[in-house]
Amino acid sequence: MEKNFILKDVQITPITKERIEKKIDKLEKLSNQILVSNFLLEKDNSRFIAELKINLKHKTVMAKKESYKIGVAINDVFKKIKREISDYKGKVCKK
Repeated sequence: MEKNFILKDVQITPITKERIEKKIDKLEKLSNQILVSNFLLEKDNSRFIAELKINLKHKTVMAKKESYKIGVAINDVFKKIKREISDYKGKVCKK
């Protein structure tokens, strides 16, 4: 799986980047159809915007969350993307 990180107007520590990579690896355990993951983190005034785009074999899922704290934005976007992938897996299994 290819992992891309884009940071706009924000700097993160190596520990935070490692934490994000671990969360992406956990997503790979959830679905073996993940081809590419694009993680965008930007700062807009006083808010942090985290966006995660996952390319699956036949679909692209995306989640975007905003928060005043960087950790909350990151955690929320991963919760939402897990839900999106689970929904997609449920639809595929029904067919």
